[in-house]
Amino acid sequence: MRVITCPGCDERVEVDPDLRGRRVVCPECGESFLAPGGSPRDDAARTRSRRRRTVSTGPNWGLIAAAAVGVAAVIIGGVVAYKATRPKTETADRVEPDRTQPAHEAKSGFGLPLTNIPTEPALPAEPPVPAGWVRIAAEEVDLSAHWPAKPSGPAESQSDMGVGRALRVENRGYACELAGEGGGYELDVMILPPGTSLSEDEKAVFLRLSRHQIVKLGKGRITAERQTTLGGAPATEYEFVAEDRSAVCRFGFVRSGGKLLFVRAIAGGPRVSAADAQAFFNSIRPAGK
Repeated sequence: MRVITCPGCDERVEVDPDLRGRRVVCPECGESFLAPGGSPRDDAARTRSRRRRTVSTGPNWGLIAAAAVGVAAVIIGGVVAYKATRPKTETADRVEPDRTQPAHEAKSGFGLPLTNIPTEPALPAEPPVPAGWVRIAAEEVDLSAHWPAKPSGPAESQSDMGVGRALRVENRGYACELAGEGGGYELDVMILPPGTSLSEDEKAVFLRLSRHQIVKLGKGRITAERQTTLGGAPATEYEFVAEDRSAVCRFGFVRSGGKLLFVRAIAGGPRVSAADAQAFFNSIRPAGK
């Protein structure tokens, strides 16, 4: 890792060597800036250091394999001896499972309740489409939402996130502007690379982006904050004022179509009522659900 100073908040930030010369996002304040490159001499020294660490700390796979074979032999021998000495009986050893047992009370092979089965958060029923609105499925991000009219988009771009490692995300943006400067609705989605799993610290980098973009980039102020849901998953919602206009921003992580998405939705303006904004937010869900 190379330590550089963020131009937005002056914090010292560790940047993955793979991101040198590319645009990254500060994990402290959300500022986007170009990471400076390194010299060839530094790269060569870093490579030699990594090789030394690999040689000195690598596991002894030969010893591990030998130990595993020995343990397996002891277990197999014990099973064979037990079967050979077990008394014969006329009753069947196989017991049919209880088909009336509820699925959530399933038992393990040792007769103990299985209490650690992961479950997805329950998704509330899809609200009715408001009169005059349309339901649009955005196939690019496997999401659907209710809009007052067909939105523009997707606007496509890419970002390099500085979360302690090189993480390149695909961005998709949709917008529906109301006539006469009446405000409108936005849906911005970051598509993380397939198979990506974020730590809590890495998730915090994404969650700070909305505040940074509202307060610093948008030159606004946040007037209220609350916890809510987005696509059935936990989310955060801000009420804010920017350029003398009030709006609401709801954001969080949603899994859809085998992908992890960071979704941010904004609704606001003179012609956007609180009821219409909530109808828009609550309609966002994984496509087909």
